[in-house]
Amino acid sequence: MKQVPVNKKLPFILLLLVLSAPLLSRAQVDSVLNFSGKAILSIDKKYDALNDRMDKQLAKALSRFAKQEKKLQKKLVAKDSSAVALFAGTQEQYNKLQQQLKNPLQGKRIANYIPGLDSLQTASKFLEQSVVLNSNKLGEVKQLSGDLQKLEGNLYSAEQIEAFIKQRKELLTSQLEKYGMTKELTNFKKEVYYYRQQIEEYKNIFHDQKMLEEKALATLRQLPSFQSFMQKNSYLAQLFPSAGASAASDPIAAIAGLQTRASVQSILQERLGATALPTPSGAAGAAANPLDQSMQAAQQQLNTLKDKVNKLGGASSDIEQPDFKPKTQKTKTFLQRLEPGIIIQSGGSSKWLPSIMDLGLSLGYRLSDKSTLGIKAAYKAGFGHPLKDIHFSSEGVNIGVFCDAKLKGSFWISGGAEYNYMQSFKSLRELHSNVNVWQQSALLGISKKVKTGKRTSNVQLLYDFLWKQQAPQSQPLKFRAGVGL
Repeated sequence: MKQVPVNKKLPFILLLLVLSAPLLSRAQVDSVLNFSGKAILSIDKKYDALNDRMDKQLAKALSRFAKQEKKLQKKLVAKDSSAVALFAGTQEQYNKLQQQLKNPLQGKRIANYIPGLDSLQTASKFLEQSVVLNSNKLGEVKQLSGDLQKLEGNLYSAEQIEAFIKQRKELLTSQLEKYGMTKELTNFKKEVYYYRQQIEEYKNIFHDQKMLEEKALATLRQLPSFQSFMQKNSYLAQLFPSAGASAASDPIAAIAGLQTRASVQSILQERLGATALPTPSGAAGAAANPLDQSMQAAQQQLNTLKDKVNKLGGASSDIEQPDFKPKTQKTKTFLQRLEPGIIIQSGGSSKWLPSIMDLGLSLGYRLSDKSTLGIKAAYKAGFGHPLKDIHFSSEGVNIGVFCDAKLKGSFWISGGAEYNYMQSFKSLRELHSNVNVWQQSALLGISKKVKTGKRTSNVQLLYDFLWKQQAPQSQPLKFRAGVGL
């Protein structure tokens, strides 16, 4: 019998592959976890700050509701002594909710499913079970996991408060309307509305995750082990167990009173027959499937309803349109109200190039949806004489305050007061030493603001009421353009 020649290097190659496979796998996992570890501190810092903000704002909101109810009780009882029954045990309930805020309940699931929160919680659980993390990074992961649990507890408490004040509003509405206390009722409704808007903004933070979080999760999702972990341990997986899950193989699938897709499919086969179930054969099988057609029709109706909900401006499960005009800035934080921008102004033109151009920065604060107050500073860049003697120089600076008030549509009334240093300078020390050189401007005019994507561009035409007092005399009309950062 003829023997097949064996390559002497084959055993060595096989041994090398066997030994290198775990190393390659370990290197891949280690690199992913190393990157995730770098992102953990930054992500944890964000949600730790969010927890602190929620603690303060929820406590303040609850305190306002309690004080408001005390005032309502005093006024209502003065008109009808029997109305005291409406407030029985109310302050005790407020105190109970205050204590719940101080000690958020752990393990409580919020009513609305938030995919971003679920992904982060599952990712932190996955990293906690990793054997390649060192003790420092493991501590950071546990810290993040704890902050996410606290955040979920805060959201749960926020929903409990929302349900309670909604109940109080419904109970008080009829009595307040009965005695003509419409002003007090409107004020209470406003507080309820703004509170609910604030809670929606907290939830939307998870729908608008920053690049760092998305990159960290995207890196983890590349691991098959994380994909498997996510399918078994996420909150969504607990609500909808996979078809192959069972109480023996996966305890998460054995939720009391919840059937798996496999059990539901089995029941449908018994009741409707095998032909009534979706088949994996493709479009032809699905077309002849009445149950599948019904599911598609139901899905279309759900999508239509979802679009209507989104058009109303929220994803809340209980949308109520206010009977007053809401102030959208009321629920925003200080930083969310700030509007940084860039200012460009031509200070003198020629046939080819502007001889002087103002380049500046502005920072506005939204007082309301219709008014903005801010500060600005600009640097006057000189370009010399176009085509003949082009050179760059410092021709002055400009600082001032401004105010915008909405006129109609995209048009605004803009005004401001400015100080101008209108001489050439070579060092910043000259700006401080030559105080008498600074000159004033009083501006008023029209602005047009246009929303382009996430940024707002604007053009302004302003009149300077003090232009004749300036030396050298400047132009009375100023045309400016700007864009939000």
